[in-house]
Parts: sequence; C-alpha cells; structure tokens
Amino acid sequence: MGLTPGSRLGAYEILGLLGSGGMGEVYRARDLKLGRDVAIKVLPQTLGDDPDRLARFEREARTLAALSHQNIAHVHGFDDSAGVPALVMEIRPTYAAIGFRLSSKTVDSLSSMRRDGTTPAESTWDRWTRRT
Repeated sequence: MGLTPGSRLGAYEILGLLGSGGMGEVYRARDLKLGRDVAIKVLPQTLGDDPDRLARFEREARTLAALSHQNIAHVHGFDDSAGVPALVMEIRPTYAAIGFRLSSKTVDSLSSMRRDGTTPAESTWDRWTRRT
C-alpha cells in the first residue's frame, strides 16, 4: 500500500510506518474524529486484490475483535471507506500486541475456536504472546 506520513485514510491521518511483513503493513495514525493515536494494519498492495487474502484479513479482524486479553490489541474497527481495507487497533507503547504477530495458522485456529464457542487455556495465551 505504501501510505505516507500526512496522507489520510478515511478519518485517520497517517503518522508513520511501524512495521511491515508478508501479511500487512502497520502504521501509526491519528484518529481525527476521536483525537487519539491508533495502529492501522493494511494489506500490501500485492495482496489487496486477492479475494482469499481479503477474506482472511476480514476474518483476522473479526477474530481479534472477539478476543480480550492483556497482550492482544483492542480492535477499534475495520474500515474500508477509502477503498483500502484497514484494521484499526489500539496502539501499544511497546508495540508488543499479538495482533501484529499472529501467524495465519494461529488466526485460523482462533477463528475455529470462536465458531465452536471454545477458548484456549490461559497458559496457551501466555505461550502465544511470549515475546521472541
């Protein structure tokens, strides 16, 4: 996607890139309506036109939004009003939120557990969220 500082994505002003990987780019942004900083994850442009990747991205947003744990960034929303699917999350000072590091296998497992109405044990969360 390659968002630049000062550009806008819907109601958010992009402040800078926090990190990037194979499944997304994460930016620090300012929510202009609520006056708070947030993290925005967008798909790389190479994946943005792939229906399967878009579906996985939306599933990731729904899965993270359904979870509550001290090491998981709170999801504020999923925005595509600017034509760019964007997962909007709380920003953590240490940037240690699991939402930025979930593997596709983990997202699939969590989605499956959510559908089944089960949740992993606390020790499993601790293992998944351990800093590496």
